[in-house]
Amino acid sequence: MILVLLITFGTDILAAVTEVMHALLREAPMPSSLRIFPTSPGLSTLWVVCYFALLAVPALLAVYLLQGTPKKLTGMGFRWFTWRDGWASLGLVIAAIVVIEGTGIVLILTHVPGHIQAPPLSGRNWLVDLAQSLNAGVVEEIVVLGYVIRRLEDAGFSTRTAALISLAVRSSYHLYYGTGVVAIVFFGVVQTLWFVRYRRIVPLIIGHAA
Repeated sequence: MILVLLITFGTDILAAVTEVMHALLREAPMPSSLRIFPTSPGLSTLWVVCYFALLAVPALLAVYLLQGTPKKLTGMGFRWFTWRDGWASLGLVIAAIVVIEGTGIVLILTHVPGHIQAPPLSGRNWLVDLAQSLNAGVVEEIVVLGYVIRRLEDAGFSTRTAALISLAVRSSYHLYYGTGVVAIVFFGVVQTLWFVRYRRIVPLIIGHAA
C-alpha cells in the first residue's frame, strides 16, 4: 500500500512541501511548465492530456492489486451504476461547492492569512481542465478512498482508523493551499463519510471531477 501511495502521490507531496517553503520565504509560485510546444497549442494540449492520463495509471495498479482479495473490487466500491448513483453524484457536487466555497468565504471574512495560490498551469484550456479534473476524481477517490481503506481494513485496522489515515493522505498533498487546506479537509470528510456509509466509488469520482 505504501508503495502505491508513493508512486501516486510522492511527487505531489514533495511539490506541496516545496510550495509551502516558497510561501514561507515569500517567493511567488512559478507557472507549471507543462506546455512544451510554445508554437503549437494543439500539440501542447495533446501532451498535457496524455500527461494526466498517464498519472491515472496508479489507479489501475490499485484495482489490479485488489483483484485477489476476498471481496475483490466490491470492497473498493465498484458496483453497477444506478439512477440513485446519478442523484448521489449531483448531491456530492452540491456538497463540494457548499463546503469548499463556504470555507473559503469564512477564511476571507475572518482575514485568515496564509492561503497559498497554486502555481498557474501555462497554456491551459477547457480540454486540459477536463483532463485534470477527471484525473483528480479517478486517482484520488480510487486510490485514497477505495484502495487505502480496503487495504487497511484487510490488515486489521478499524474502518474509523482507516478513514482517518485516508483523510490524512488526502490532506498531505494539498498543503500548498495553506489555510485553504481546511476546505480540502472538510471536502475529504464528506467524501470519506459517504464512502464508508454506502461503499460506492463511482458517484464520488463523478462528484469530485465535476
